[in-house]
Amino acid sequence: MVIAGLTIPCVAVRPRVERIGEQARAESGALRSTVRAERRGYECVTEYLTTAEATALRAAIVRDTIVTVDPGVYDGTAAFSAMVQLEGGEIISGGPGVLQQWTLVVREV
Repeated sequence: MVIAGLTIPCVAVRPRVERIGEQARAESGALRSTVRAERRGYECVTEYLTTAEATALRAAIVRDTIVTVDPGVYDGTAAFSAMVQLEGGEIISGGPGVLQQWTLVVREV
């Protein structure tokens, strides 16, 4: 996955769909939908990154900034504009240095 020109090595990528509008069942059981659109999104868990790689990733992902995201090999769709947030992370120290693993949430705008 490429975010703001930075290639992100991902261990797991889960597609997400956000429906804009509502879906509900009528009393008769029929589906009533006012869904006007769907937004693509992804949840990406990075590989373990070195401190330098993690710093570059955090610099590329600025809160409330729209960036270009290219999911590439994960689903073959074209690049799109999105907001990306870092949600949670894990830091492991020891061995050759400090390694960090992050969860990224990508939402199409």
